[in-house]
Amino acid sequence: MPANELHVNTLIQHALRCRPLMRLVLRTGCPIELPNDPLISQHLTKLELRRVDVRSSTLDFSGCPALLHLRVEDSYIWGNISSPFLKHLSIIYGHFMTGRFRARIYLPGLVSLELHGFFGRTPVLVESMTRLVSSIVRINTCLDCCPKNDYGGCDDRKCKGCYNSQRGADDWRDQSVLLKGLSQVAALELWIHPEVFIINRDLKLCPTFSKLKTLLLSKWCPGIASDLNILSCFLKHSPILEKLTLQLSEEPKVPVKTQRSYTPSKQSFAFTHLKIVEIKCDKVGGRSHKVLDILSTFDIPLEKVTIQQGN
Repeated sequence: MPANELHVNTLIQHALRCRPLMRLVLRTGCPIELPNDPLISQHLTKLELRRVDVRSSTLDFSGCPALLHLRVEDSYIWGNISSPFLKHLSIIYGHFMTGRFRARIYLPGLVSLELHGFFGRTPVLVESMTRLVSSIVRINTCLDCCPKNDYGGCDDRKCKGCYNSQRGADDWRDQSVLLKGLSQVAALELWIHPEVFIINRDLKLCPTFSKLKTLLLSKWCPGIASDLNILSCFLKHSPILEKLTLQLSEEPKVPVKTQRSYTPSKQSFAFTHLKIVEIKCDKVGGRSHKVLDILSTFDIPLEKVTIQQGN
């Protein structure tokens, strides 16, 4: 182990042994690899890691029964994350370095989840988290991208995003990656890059969001087929949804020619719980009016719709 990494390890172990440490913040200017050893503490309640390499044994937090808050930022994640005790998880620009396999996140007691931008392959939320109250999921370009995506990937086995064994998503093809784990959430904010196919692929499995009351689709675009499909599926499978917010992207996400057209069929839903639909945009115009047309195809009463202009 390099001297600086050995020094960090010594400091961590010393801090945990010396006194009942409740919060540990480790931030480095350049990435430092933590030792692949379990973290053991009876008192630690909050852990923040920034610019570190974290291995599989360290990511098993079963030895920290008091640990409730974990924040990992701009770090390399080399294994699965698990804890029966953790309540709040934030991963900000994490680098999932698990190669051909997806990292598993097993946190059955989680109350809040923030997954904000990452590199590598989309991690798997292993099972439904029944206590989950709120979640923010923002996925930019990652290895689960397909330039032909609009409904969950393509059928071209030469596609590196969908089928390549090293980079693609051939595993978990008939199983949910994210949405099964999020199916019990009460409030969800979602933004997905149009070439990322995981969400639309998960939606083919028709999960029901039985507790979802508040849904925000951020940077949503009415001219993108994948975005329209996401909206349609959530409306179909969120029986007690009360508030829907569509935050329109400033510009079209991708050229229209790369997307197949999408026209939702006329269908009636009993939106007995839906109280308000908010459309947020920079300016009222053709795109916001197009959203109104789309909402009308779902029989959403326009008196429930408000348009907010500006920030």
